[in-house]
Amino acid sequence: MDDFWIMRPFNALFWAVFAAFALLLAAGCLLLRGKSEKAKKAVLVVGSALTLTGFILYKYYLSLDADFRILNAEMGGFNWWGELPLHLCNINMLLLPVAVTRNSRPLMSFCFFLGPLGALMALMMPSAGFNGYSLLLPRMLGFYGTHFMVMMLGLVPAPHRTAPQGELLLRCGDGGKSRTGAVSPSAPLPLSVPDPLPEHPLPVYAAGHAALRPVGPAAEKGP
Repeated sequence: MDDFWIMRPFNALFWAVFAAFALLLAAGCLLLRGKSEKAKKAVLVVGSALTLTGFILYKYYLSLDADFRILNAEMGGFNWWGELPLHLCNINMLLLPVAVTRNSRPLMSFCFFLGPLGALMALMMPSAGFNGYSLLLPRMLGFYGTHFMVMMLGLVPAPHRTAPQGELLLRCGDGGKSRTGAVSPSAPLPLSVPDPLPEHPLPVYAAGHAALRPVGPAAEKGP
C-alpha cells in the first residue's frame, strides 16, 4: 500500500493527481462562465495569492528537511536565494496578478502560454528529492501542489481579449449595421462580441442572359 503513494512522472499516482487538478480546472471554468471581467480577475489574483502562500510554506518546510539537504549537498543544500519564485516554472505566481490587474498584453501572453509550459516541464522532469518519494511528504506535497496550481491558473480563460492594432470592424446589435473606428492596441474587448444576423441581407446576384439580376428578398423590393 505504501508503494501507491510513491510519485514519479507518468505513473498511476501522477495521472490521478493530474486528473484531479484537471477536474478542478474544468469546474472553475464552468463557475466563471458568464461572470464579469472583474470577477474573473479577482479569482486569478486570489488563486495566485493562495498559491504563493502555499509556496512560502512549502519552502519553509523544505529548509528544515534534512533528507533534502543531504540529497542536494553537492549543490550547496538549501539556499533561499536559489528557491525564490523567479524560475519559469513558478514566476507566474508573481506575474499573473500584475498582468490581469494592469491589462498588460506582454505579461498576459507570457502568463497564459509560457508559464503553464514551464510548470509542466518541472512536473515532467523533477529535480533530486522530488522523484520516487511518497507524495505525503511535505516537500512532495509542496512541489507538486504549487506546480499543478501554477499550470492550472495559467490555463484559466483570460479575463479579456485585447483589440488588434489599427482599425477594428465591429458588428453591432442594430439590425446588422457595422461601424469602423480606430481602436487603441491596449483597449480590452469582451470575451464575446454579439454577431446577430442582419435583418436585411445583402442581395444575391445570379447570372442572366444579358445582365446580372438580384434574386431572393432583394428582388421583390425592386431597384
